Amino acid sequence: MNPHYKNLILLLLSGVFLLGCQPSWKIDGIPPQNDVDEKNGLASHSEIVMLLGYFRFLDSLSADALALERERTRKTLAKFHDPIHRLRLAMLLSLPLSDSQNYNRALELLTENLERPVPLDPTLRDFSLFLSASIRQFKKQDERYRDLEKTLSEKLGAEQKQGGVLARKIKKLEGRYKSLSQELKDEKMRRKKLQKMIDGLKIIEKNIIIRDNN
Repeated sequence: MNPHYKNLILLLLSGVFLLGCQPSWKIDGIPPQNDVDEKNGLASHSEIVMLLGYFRFLDSLSADALALERERTRKTLAKFHDPIHRLRLAMLLSLPLSDSQNYNRALELLTENLERPVPLDPTLRDFSLFLSASIRQFKKQDERYRDLEKTLSEKLGAEQKQGGVLARKIKKLEGRYKSLSQELKDEKMRRKKLQKMIDGLKIIEKNIIIRDNN
């Protein structure tokens, strides 16, 4: 399981635990509605458990299967326009490192849940708020990672550019070195030929002196 995704599941599980142990007003500042009875509260908790199971189901899918599930969930939401399918699609769009990831759209869906004309069940409302806060946190984290990646990429590009300049300078120096080595070799050949000529002239001069003395 992706560590990033696993952390999100743990956060949501913690949220469910808090939702089960605390009244709704402690989380979102809104007192629980009087017309929500204990039976409905148990039903909403069961729906949240099913949503967490849906999270684990999504993690088991391949990239192609995720794409199919995304389209299926979108069509279902378009047909029913209910908060549960908004939550399902929001969770699907919040998956890290997937082609389906779209934090902004996921947050829009959760906002629709929170601002819908018909009051949302307090437990589902709290779950939507908790999921929205988690997604915002991961979105900021991803933005920091992207900024860091961009900075490192720019530094790497600058170093590669500088390395290219240095490589061209080294290549130019190598060419100059070869040229100077050839010039030095040619100069040695000329010196050698000149030395032979000087030695020959000395022999001639010596023979002339010997001949004149005789």
